Amino acid sequence: MDPQAMIEWVWVFLLAGTLMKAAGYRMRAASRIRDNPQLAAGYTRITWGFAIGGTIPWVIMGMGQVTGGVPSFYDFWRRPAGNPFVIAFYLCGCLILGLWAYWILFRNGAEVLARHPGLLASDFETPRKIRLVFGISLVVAVVSLVVAFTEVMPLPQQITEREGQRTSLGRNGARP
Repeated sequence: MDPQAMIEWVWVFLLAGTLMKAAGYRMRAASRIRDNPQLAAGYTRITWGFAIGGTIPWVIMGMGQVTGGVPSFYDFWRRPAGNPFVIAFYLCGCLILGLWAYWILFRNGAEVLARHPGLLASDFETPRKIRLVFGISLVVAVVSLVVAFTEVMPLPQQITEREGQRTSLGRNGARP
């Protein structure tokens, strides 16, 4: 298969990976639920929240790719230049991250996650540790967005092929 064609379908792999991760959460939770059936509803809510929140951006990316609304997968990793799919991708991702941040940092999300061990890569015993790790992750995500939007570290020029015509994406994803 042509490597460029594979790149255009990356969203499918990201979507599948997110769903597999959610299924993995559910499988890891199964033994904990057997030990304490009262935790089943919480594990289910957490798993569904991750699955829904984690897949929406990839669905938006896929819609942009499949409909031809986004010329290249690489356009998602450049500053949004007015493309509605790219803007929706970032807005959706920021909204979901904001909702998770609000839930974990200011509501009872850290406590809920601490009461439902086994889902995170590491079992954090206390809500304080969960908030700390999530807070650090949030800072990394915000810095990454700033870097992407300000092009402090610009992506290399990408070559894409669409409908037999070779085009080169310049700075900011604009056509030369």
